[in-house]
Amino acid sequence: MAFMTLPLASRHGKAKAIIDEHGSCTSGELNLRVNSLIRGLQASGLVAGDRLVLYGGNSRAVFELKSAAHHVGLSYVPVNWDFTLNMIAWWGPCVHEYYGSTEGAIVTGISSTEWLQRPGSVGRVINLTDVFILRDDGNPAPTGEQGAIYMRHRLGLGLRYSNDAAKTESAHRGEG
Repeated sequence: MAFMTLPLASRHGKAKAIIDEHGSCTSGELNLRVNSLIRGLQASGLVAGDRLVLYGGNSRAVFELKSAAHHVGLSYVPVNWDFTLNMIAWWGPCVHEYYGSTEGAIVTGISSTEWLQRPGSVGRVINLTDVFILRDDGNPAPTGEQGAIYMRHRLGLGLRYSNDAAKTESAHRGEG
């Protein structure tokens, strides 16, 4: 994707690259937009291996952002709230969703009834777990401010990486 925009722009800068319901853009314009997004992603502190969660459909903006994410080395994680809504409509109010980390366990849950009241929510924190949002400096982020999601089990059952104390240490903020 992004690795293709520069060669395309240099060979076909004035040729139309995308045509959609909003009009069209040339390969050169696409390259400028993707490069701008790359700089924005990097300026926000995202680095290769980070995940970028994106809710969006099939649009030019999504294509541009996915292209920039690929160039930076980010994993693009699509979110589709319509999927949950469709599952609830199909199966009825028996659907439950959970959120957690690969290394840890489930930390939030939400029922169909709750989800329909707050579409897109990941639910409430389960017992014996704390979830908080931290700024880059490690301090709590106020409501509405972006930050990293941290989870802590209150019984001190923190995650440990096998044979990698430094990675274990870097994943923790305080006890737990």
